[in-house]
Amino acid sequence: MAFPTETDMRTIGWQLVQLLKAPPAPTVKPGSGSNTTGDGTDVEVGAHVYAYTWVTAQGESQLSPIHVVRVLDTTNDVVPLTGIAVGPDGTTARKVYRTAADGSAFKLLTTISNNTATTFT
Repeated sequence: MAFPTETDMRTIGWQLVQLLKAPPAPTVKPGSGSNTTGDGTDVEVGAHVYAYTWVTAQGESQLSPIHVVRVLDTTNDVVPLTGIAVGPDGTTARKVYRTAADGSAFKLLTTISNNTATTFT
């Protein structure tokens, strides 16, 4: 069994630091259209908290800073997310989480299966 070289250790250390770093917060632009989030589920009236993570072969990063969106009525309650940052090298996906209206527990809303898209509608 060969021991890792100093270069190997630096690479592994850098990857761990990148994995542990939280991505920046998503932003939200005003929505219009149907009463869905893009995944076919209704967005309820109330405050929803959004966050996301980066996914790599080593696992999932910490949650990004949160962004709170208050849905006031269900007429045009699409919540399109923007500013979903691409992850560091090796990122294969981003997972977007949302709470229920006025809730506190995050639930997986969608997985963006690439490291290029910066929006979700």
